[in-house]
Amino acid sequence: MELYQSIARYFAAALALLVLELVYFRVARFYSIVDKPNARSSHLIPAIRGGGVIFLAAALIWYAWTGFQHTMTAAGLSAIAVISFLDDVVTLPARWRLIVQLSGTVLLVLTAAIGLPGWWLVPVCIVATGVMNAFNFMDGINGITGIYAAVTLITLRWGLPADIVSTDLALLCEVSLLATAVFLFFNFRGTALCFAGDVGSVTMAGIIIYLLLSYMMRTQNPAWLLLLLVYGIDSIGTILIRLSRRENIFKAHRSHLYQILCNERKLPHRTVAIVYGAVQAVVNVLAIAWFQHQAFVWTVVFTLITGVIYLAIRRMVSVHG
Repeated sequence: MELYQSIARYFAAALALLVLELVYFRVARFYSIVDKPNARSSHLIPAIRGGGVIFLAAALIWYAWTGFQHTMTAAGLSAIAVISFLDDVVTLPARWRLIVQLSGTVLLVLTAAIGLPGWWLVPVCIVATGVMNAFNFMDGINGITGIYAAVTLITLRWGLPADIVSTDLALLCEVSLLATAVFLFFNFRGTALCFAGDVGSVTMAGIIIYLLLSYMMRTQNPAWLLLLLVYGIDSIGTILIRLSRRENIFKAHRSHLYQILCNERKLPHRTVAIVYGAVQAVVNVLAIAWFQHQAFVWTVVFTLITGVIYLAIRRMVSVHG
């Protein structure tokens, strides 16, 4: 009986997320919340922006299912989601967006990293905010955000030792996966019907940051950061390369490896998205064994080796390096 109730609850949640997405489509069309191609875009046809709003809905469903016990976490995710959605609709001053993002991040860090020494709070919040923005920058082709998020969430839910996966964290992974599946139904297409938008990519990043920090504190092992390796390497590598060219890193560009593969090499968006997800999945499989042995040195070595491979691939696929 309990199994049937659980299935019914998840089915109801998935149906609610699907209905919410369809309702949002109607609202977005009415108010012209549409992502039109520009100099940075890798798509040619306008699509609805902000389809990732259901990631916040999933987090709020989780908040309700856990008996409203995670108020600060829900507030933090809501803050970064709302400011990101407003930026999807009307371009906001960067300082206001950053202030609200940092405020929401502080709430996430305080609830996920209980016991963290106070002097660590500032650097952790800065890095977490950087991760959120990296997720946003990487959300440029059909399927990449959904597939990458799904790989990470599946790893955090079913790839870890059972003794460190709490009921509430497992539930957050599961309901977030439901939202990701609904989103991919509309996004993982030759011509996407919607994009995640800032609200989707940043909110999903917030969810993943909260989960990773929670597990890092439980195991006292920073190697969990390897679950963000692929996005991290492409984001940091692209910034360093643009700096070496004396480019303005705050201006729109198409210099990420995934953009080069799609725009210069003309590979299908969905193929590139699958490759990114598959590479991260392989990294996750390799990393899980290391997590249990506190192999911090090997984590650093593996990251450096991956960085060298990344630069070599960039040189092969682009004459610009």
